[in-house]
Amino acid sequence: MTKTQKVFFVIYLVLAAFACIYVPWKVNTAVAQGTIIIDSIRYSPIWAMHTFADAYAGAYVDLSRVLLEIVALTAVFAIPFVLAAKTPEDLLDEMPSEADLDEEGSEEEPKEEEPTEEEAKAS
Repeated sequence: MTKTQKVFFVIYLVLAAFACIYVPWKVNTAVAQGTIIIDSIRYSPIWAMHTFADAYAGAYVDLSRVLLEIVALTAVFAIPFVLAAKTPEDLLDEMPSEADLDEEGSEEEPKEEEPTEEEAKAS
């Protein structure tokens, strides 16, 4: 995974977590006998349901909209994630060429200097 892909993935995870924490709420409202209207109330954190529970006794999380938001986020972030991937041509460009390998292999190791005649006689 490239660095760009990691950045897109982290942003995607943060937004998906936000979509699961800050959720849309809806409520069933009885208008007439046998007639129920389902209204979307608002977005709020999942733990804050108690703040408006008295006014909307039948409030619940709109799971279909949460799922739709996550699917849309996945679709939006999948495109740049795939486009940021390295293609086989990019990988081939990064590999060292044969000329580079030959140059690295042709370097001669430094030879030890032979002792001079005076050093040879001394030892």
